[in-house]
Amino acid sequence: MAKRLSTVEKHPQLARINQAIDDGVSYRDISSLFGLSLAATGRYALSRKSELAKVFADEVSVTDVILRALEAADHARDVRRQSRHGSSPLVQSRAIRAELDALSRLGDHLGIDDTAIADHLAEGADLVQMVVAHLRDDETARQLLDRMERSPRFANDARAIREALATSTPGANS
Repeated sequence: MAKRLSTVEKHPQLARINQAIDDGVSYRDISSLFGLSLAATGRYALSRKSELAKVFADEVSVTDVILRALEAADHARDVRRQSRHGSSPLVQSRAIRAELDALSRLGDHLGIDDTAIADHLAEGADLVQMVVAHLRDDETARQLLDRMERSPRFANDARAIREALATSTPGANS
């Protein structure tokens, strides 16, 4: 299924719009200058960044929406369990439903689908390969592994990278 072009992508001055975004002009100013809606301008500007770039820039991304959806699902599970002990399940289930609906609309609005998730995962895998190559080539970069090992979330990853480096680099004993 071919992706439909957005209003911005069809605009005759797309190159100038891209330059304005790159120059840091506000979305509101770009919208006014080129006769676009603020929402369309914002969606287009976000679509130009890779999912990984959005994560690094602390912007709404596939990762953010998925993590929030998982958090809502966990909350829904907890509420369901608590509702068995006398709380009002109707009020709480409505609140959970409202949050999940909002997250779903947010995902739809940002165009997050299986393709976006696959792109995000591919970017992450490519980044990991580049980090490993850099660690293999630059002894001082191995300080990153020390930092990763101190983090509960990345300790196993750091050990796996060290093992990979040890087996792929003759004589390595980091």
